[in-house]
Amino acid sequence: MSDRDLSDVYRDYLRCLNERQWPRLGEFVAEQLSYNGKRMTLGDYRAMLENDTQATPDLQIARTCC
Repeated sequence: MSDRDLSDVYRDYLRCLNERQWPRLGEFVAEQLSYNGKRMTLGDYRAMLENDTQATPDLQIARTCC
């Protein structure tokens, strides 16, 4: 994968988060993952993100690179 390809994937992931496209998370995140040292499933991660965005509806993830 070229750097450009990875940049595109990263931007698509951020768009997925910012547009709350939760069904698409599996395109970017494994079924089993580690988040801040805590093992969780994709479902756990999605629930965490949904809770975060319900608590802070205007939450947006800024693109810091690419």
